[in-house]
Amino acid sequence: MSLSDFIQSLQTEDITYSTPTEPSIRVITPEKPQIRVIPPEKPIEENIKPKTIKIKLKAPVNKVEQTVTQPQVVEQPKVIEQPKVVEPQRVVEQPKVVEPPPYEPPKQVEPPKVEKKELTDEELFNTTGTEFSKKQLWLQYYEQAKNSRKQNPIVDRMKLGRFTITPDNKVLLLPDYDIVGKDPDDVLKDKWL
Repeated sequence: MSLSDFIQSLQTEDITYSTPTEPSIRVITPEKPQIRVIPPEKPIEENIKPKTIKIKLKAPVNKVEQTVTQPQVVEQPKVIEQPKVVEPQRVVEQPKVVEPPPYEPPKQVEPPKVEKKELTDEELFNTTGTEFSKKQLWLQYYEQAKNSRKQNPIVDRMKLGRFTITPDNKVLLLPDYDIVGKDPDDVLKDKWL
């Protein structure tokens, strides 16, 4: 059977097509919250007076009030007169007025001169902590720095002897702040600013 015959047979036959069904997806609408009113068990009185609370405070009672409120017969003690003692009058001396000395211009006090002790090459070497076997190399670098005309932070520090020689023969600059022989607590207590 050809396609055209098939189409013609379909047109002649009574074919019942099914009706479309409702979609199976159900749309959920949010429910409105229900308000439930519970009636009061007792009838509402329109003229309700607020409750008053009475507080009883006990004030501290002074001893004086006790004696007043409780009448008691009190005998008055007999007063014995003692002879009066006359004290001698004290004479107050007026402070003497001391006149200031005549004005003299203040003398300028010169601060004591602190003599800087020049350390020898040996003493400088000992303060650096360099190994004793590197002493000749250290002295050679020190002499070169002293004889140099250059002025930069590295040469200046070496001229002061503030460097050390490492085990692999390299120059290591030391800080200006000398901590040799100082306790760590003392270093922390020093003023840094």
